Amino acid sequence: MTLTARVRYVKVGQEEPIWANESFTFRDEYDVGSDPTAFFDQQGQAVERLSTSFGRALVAAMLEAF
Repeated sequence: MTLTARVRYVKVGQEEPIWANESFTFRDEYDVGSDPTAFFDQQGQAVERLSTSFGRALVAAMLEAF
């Protein structure tokens, strides 16, 4: 899976971002397994894992910029 997002970290009341990335990309592998019908049973877990990993990578990228 590849997830690309436009991210802007802005202080309230200011237009200029503290940190921004117009194309923050995160990639992760997801194993469907040998039974494609089981994919939908595991879809929720995969989305949760992807969102957690994406968030961690985004915070790491922001902290490395400072």
